[in-house]
Amino acid sequence: EAIATVLACLKYFNAVLPDGSKLTQVQSAGIVGNLMVESGTSILPWAFNKEGGNYGARGIAQWRGERWENMVR
Repeated sequence: EAIATVLACLKYFNAVLPDGSKLTQVQSAGIVGNLMVESGTSILPWAFNKEGGNYGARGIAQWRGERWENMVR
């Protein structure tokens, strides 16, 4: 399951970036690896960690506090 997630994310990263600014596979893998550490191997956008800095951390990158509030505005 984790390998399929990584491959899907690599494809996504290279598809959404503007032409000429595609990430290398190593760069994409680094981003995906970090996201997997933050929200789990399934990279769940709805991930929630109630312990996250006494605020609860949300989303793929486990944002909290002002970061989360600014993102959802």
